[in-house]
Amino acid sequence: PQSKDFAVTSIADRRKGLHVRSTGDEEIFVQVVSTYFNGYSNYLAYPCSGASAHDGAEDSYTYYALSTVPPGPGFSKSQVLLVACQDDTSVTITPTKTVSLPQDAQDTSSESVDVAPGTAHTLTLHQQQTLLVANLNEDITGTRIDSDRPLTVISGHECANVPPTTNSCEQLTVQVPPTYTWGYNFLIHHYTGRTSDSFIKVIAAENSTVISYRCGSAR
Repeated sequence: PQSKDFAVTSIADRRKGLHVRSTGDEEIFVQVVSTYFNGYSNYLAYPCSGASAHDGAEDSYTYYALSTVPPGPGFSKSQVLLVACQDDTSVTITPTKTVSLPQDAQDTSSESVDVAPGTAHTLTLHQQQTLLVANLNEDITGTRIDSDRPLTVISGHECANVPPTTNSCEQLTVQVPPTYTWGYNFLIHHYTGRTSDSFIKVIAAENSTVISYRCGSAR
């Protein structure tokens, strides 16, 4: 299939999921690379795991959108793409900025509704169905997605400037894992040869989370 057949550009694009699987018992590694007029972006695709609830004990999944500030009003989208791994997946979206969502994701003629920040909106997605959550003017980082079955959640920005003072218009894309896979300690580094600063964005899943960091040479 051609990549353009699976491009999701609006909330009306519904069945755009692409299922990649190994036909035998051998495990595979999947990396997604997309080209853009000013460059390309890539991300590591995680398996659509959790078909049975993780650790056999949970029956809910939580994800958070990760994006950045748009370069200008109405120019490009701060966005997160949801893809259902299973049929009859109940999805609740609580945005940090106003987003437009369908009232009924299964009705192609359904009208959209503006969902205000902090307001929960619930709908149903089936396997390989897609839903784009986006805002043209503001950063939707921190938008919460809850589901009763696993999702593939791809977040980022359509055309970002990093840092905001530059004119680069680069795609930012990352697959966001559910919060039950998150950790406590991370080692990060500055990209060699980068002339501007690296930017680190931290998202907390719980209130009153305390973050500390240490800079310097390894001992």
